[in-house]
Amino acid sequence: MDPAAMVQRMKERMKPMLIEKTKLSDAQADKVIETQVWAMGEMRGMRDLTEDQRAAKMKSINEEKEKKWKDIPLTDDQIKSVNTFFEEMRKNRMQGSGGPRQGAGK
Repeated sequence: MDPAAMVQRMKERMKPMLIEKTKLSDAQADKVIETQVWAMGEMRGMRDLTEDQRAAKMKSINEEKEKKWKDIPLTDDQIKSVNTFFEEMRKNRMQGSGGPRQGAGK
């Protein structure tokens, strides 16, 4: 899915929950989602990296993402709320799919 379509889909599906749980404004939520999609795109293609390379790249992406969030501007508390929101979404997605994929391709 192209990034613009992904942003639009996340805005439709996730934005109301994001605003409700984090108390962000509509405009802040839009920018948070755009930044989150950017970060997800940056993380693609990391399978070919070593564990150390992957960890370093993740750290760099997460630092840049938080910098972008501060530029919105979001407060440290808002950033913490947003990180918690996306972590809960990730956990729910993992539970809904039966956890991490094991034995895929068999």
